[in-house]
Amino acid sequence: ANLNNVKFQGVYFFIYLCKHTLKPQTTKLFYLFSSLILFALFIQVILANFDSAIIKHLLKPIFSLAAALLICSVIGKRLTLALLIDYILTAALLQAVISFILFLNPDIYDYTMSFIEFDDIQRSNVLGLVRYRLVGVGNSIWFGAANYGIDLLLLASLPYVKGSYFFKNKFLYYLTIVIVIIAGVLSARTFFTVFIVVGLYLFLVRKSSNTKLIGRVFRIVAISAISLPILLNVASSFIDFDRLETISSWAFEMFKSFDESHVATTHSSERMAEMYHHVPDDLGGWLLGEGQYENADGSYYKDTDIGYIRLILYFGIIGLFYYLFSIYKFYKYTSRLYYKEIRYLILCILFFELILLGKGIISLSIYVSLFYVTGIFINKNNKVNYERKAPKQQGVNNSPML
Repeated sequence: ANLNNVKFQGVYFFIYLCKHTLKPQTTKLFYLFSSLILFALFIQVILANFDSAIIKHLLKPIFSLAAALLICSVIGKRLTLALLIDYILTAALLQAVISFILFLNPDIYDYTMSFIEFDDIQRSNVLGLVRYRLVGVGNSIWFGAANYGIDLLLLASLPYVKGSYFFKNKFLYYLTIVIVIIAGVLSARTFFTVFIVVGLYLFLVRKSSNTKLIGRVFRIVAISAISLPILLNVASSFIDFDRLETISSWAFEMFKSFDESHVATTHSSERMAEMYHHVPDDLGGWLLGEGQYENADGSYYKDTDIGYIRLILYFGIIGLFYYLFSIYKFYKYTSRLYYKEIRYLILCILFFELILLGKGIISLSIYVSLFYVTGIFINKNNKVNYERKAPKQQGVNNSPML
């Protein structure tokens, strides 16, 4: 009960700060996300099916904004877009290093997991994953692939962000790209979808000539191609050949399948295709859902993990569109704070989240929240500095954008 009180006090504090620190759009976002939660509760009432598991997911944007506000407030006036991205990439590198250590030595991972309460079956499943997948601390399986996917998108945007330490140090920049790609692929094969998103971003922002763009892509591909055999040789010193073969077969199953049968498929994608058939039974279920998100034992309702299907099963197509509309408004308000190249980046993060919802339930709200609050803080600091240097003039906008 005390923990719940702290959470609600945090929300009240967040609302207070929204009125005094952030733009009016933040309050609109809060009301929008709150109305979505109320709609979910309304569905529970009319269907008399009280499954509140989805509420935790719907609360993520609100708590993410509160967390972003706290982080940006701690950084203070030093906050810049380049600094924010550098911090995110630094955290990604640390996470990848920790994950590689656990991956190369499952005994260390077993010792770490001994501090967490698992039954024997859960512990066996988790340790089994470590044999061929990268499992980190709070950054596991396909959630890890989503995070590393965002990291790769941020790396692609750095040429258009002034003052990044990662981009100034070219060796560190390309090394980070290689590490992120390897960590993403070993986390989940869903990571391969981010290459489509990165390609879309590079196409949208081709401010430089096509030759420069092609040259940058070629360098990344060449470095990755050269580094992979070297890393595999290094890994063979720590991993036995059978396990290395298992890892390779799992990571590149889709390509091997295409080579053998000319159909790019995996056991996971075939299972996903089956899950798309687990839909509502009648028209009412399609419109307003069935008010069920999880079974009583915590397993997926109707045995489907597909994000779009789970949302439809809970509050129907109406709720799904309301959910997507709230996400769209969040991204839209955030993109307005930045210049063209970063607006395209935020658009591509939205596109990536929509792709991931085709695999499972996920929220990238923490990244959008950090961009949103950072944009507001930077614009606010720019306005203060501008007003100190230049007197106010009638008819002049003293709120320069980034």
